[in-house]
Amino acid sequence: MKKIDKLFPLLLILASISCVETAKIEIEIPSKPKYDIPKFNHLWFGDFRVNETIENHNLSEEITSYMQNEIKSRFSIDSKKGNKIDWEKEKNLFENDNFWRKYVQDKEDILIITGSASLKLENRNIIQDVSPYISPTSQEKRLVPMKFLILNLDLYIINPKTGEIIYRNNFKEEKGFSEKTQSPLFGFFDIMEKITEKFFSDIFEKKIKKERILFQ
Repeated sequence: MKKIDKLFPLLLILASISCVETAKIEIEIPSKPKYDIPKFNHLWFGDFRVNETIENHNLSEEITSYMQNEIKSRFSIDSKKGNKIDWEKEKNLFENDNFWRKYVQDKEDILIITGSASLKLENRNIIQDVSPYISPTSQEKRLVPMKFLILNLDLYIINPKTGEIIYRNNFKEEKGFSEKTQSPLFGFFDIMEKITEKFFSDIFEKKIKKERILFQ
């Protein structure tokens, strides 16, 4: 009897909770960027130094256009393209603070994005399982020739007020594809999507969606 008396308040609480209506809501929690970048409202894309690229591909232009379109669609940030840079004439340009102070006229709330890039193709043989449609019981492996598009991108953010580098990071991504069915540039935008997501998480605040339960 004493045990029932002790359990009775707990049973009442559980019964009251079971009668309460609940509702799930989705909230957005801001997540700080990985790097402490000064406040800015404008991004100025400098020319990219191209160390290596594949035929008929304007790598600097493609990188700039992709990032500009992503920024325009996702953030309230103005972006512009800077003038072409003679990388052959200018040596050790990234560390040349005097050059970057002159590169942008209006320096208020502006940061410069620039960098160096290499794009190349590699032939590789990939080991794959034999398709079960060909041999359902086979445990055999086979060598499949594939091409890989590889992008190596060094990104810099420069403060035009001082000409100093305030951010630098290297990104390397690759995409494999069948040589017979797809063009060499098939994976370029997939690669840029991965790099851009990592880069944006470094410099932009993002919102993480979470679910919360409300008791009514």
